[in-house]
Amino acid sequence: MELFRLVLTESLLLAVLGGLLGAGLAYGTVKLLKIVAGPAIPRLDAVTVSWPALGFYLGTSALAAALAGLVPAFRMSQLDPVHGLKSAGPTASAGRADRRLLRGVAVLQTALTLALLVGAGLLIRTVNKLARVRLGYDTENILTMNVTDINGPNFFTFHDRTLARISALPGVKQVAFAWGVPLTGNKWMTTVKIGGESDSGKFNDALWIPLRSVTPEYFELMGQHVLSGRNFPASHSTETNRAVMPSVAVVNEAMAKRYFPQVNPIGRMLRMPGREDKPIEIIGVVANARTEAVVREPEPEIYFCL
Repeated sequence: MELFRLVLTESLLLAVLGGLLGAGLAYGTVKLLKIVAGPAIPRLDAVTVSWPALGFYLGTSALAAALAGLVPAFRMSQLDPVHGLKSAGPTASAGRADRRLLRGVAVLQTALTLALLVGAGLLIRTVNKLARVRLGYDTENILTMNVTDINGPNFFTFHDRTLARISALPGVKQVAFAWGVPLTGNKWMTTVKIGGESDSGKFNDALWIPLRSVTPEYFELMGQHVLSGRNFPASHSTETNRAVMPSVAVVNEAMAKRYFPQVNPIGRMLRMPGREDKPIEIIGVVANARTEAVVREPEPEIYFCL
């Protein structure tokens, strides 16, 4: 029992010291990553070393160290001390079972090391490829905030006053509202019918397309260029003109290429369920943006004026 106690104490001490060193390295690495690549990786500020992960890491380290110490101690306790003393000497070597165990441990360690190296190499390659992906929008010096759903008669007034007050803050260059900020999963799916010329009453089969809603300043703020047509007019978002402005929409480049491959989408009409008598005119085409995921190609999208 004294042998087990000494071995277990030594193993746990090594595990605690190694675990604390590893936790410090993990914490410092995350901090360094935020400093070096903070502006380039979206939502990197949310990455942290959580307490559950740290506890699991320390517990695994202690278990591995305990097994590494207790298994040899258990094997030694099964040996005859007299035989061990007689076999000790300058020419003594490990027995066949011991050599087999050592070879197995060496093979296991080599296999785990190779697996870690391959995983690290694949991770580095993935990060390198993601860094080269053109998102289609800017990620530097942009702050996003969630706003509680505002309904009722103060809906437009709230947004107008919020835009004006935030725009007046020092250091703020542009401000916009958006339902469907990239990489948040916010959007709504609906059925849309695509028509022909603006004076045509014929519409094609219904399509299942994601819709997003933004204020006119959104595209310029995000660095999404309007490729053809025009952006939402500023007067479209003022309360005095909301009732008289026609229903308009801006589509992205992916939708223009897929559903209008040989024609100009500007002036074409869209129709939504419940608004069959009020067709929506396409007034502009905006550059693609990877709004769903960095690793997915841009899909057709429709933008409305918030």
